[in-house]
Amino acid sequence: MLVAGIPYEITVWTGDVRGAGTDSNVFIQMYGEGGKTEEYMLRNRTDNFEQGQSDKFKVVHYWHRLTVIVAYNKSN
Repeated sequence: MLVAGIPYEITVWTGDVRGAGTDSNVFIQMYGEGGKTEEYMLRNRTDNFEQGQSDKFKVVHYWHRLTVIVAYNKSN
């Protein structure tokens, strides 16, 4: 039996203070009833995570209850 994924929209708000924003790689990892997912890189255009900006990302998964952790790797 094929089970349809559940669409989630992840919104990341970047602060509006001096120095806010990053050019680093930003990713999420989801934790739920089946354990944890691999890391998903958050990308939807070339200039995400700028000061005072919100960015939206679509993720499809099969778990109903999730905890989402957002992290970055200080690459830039």
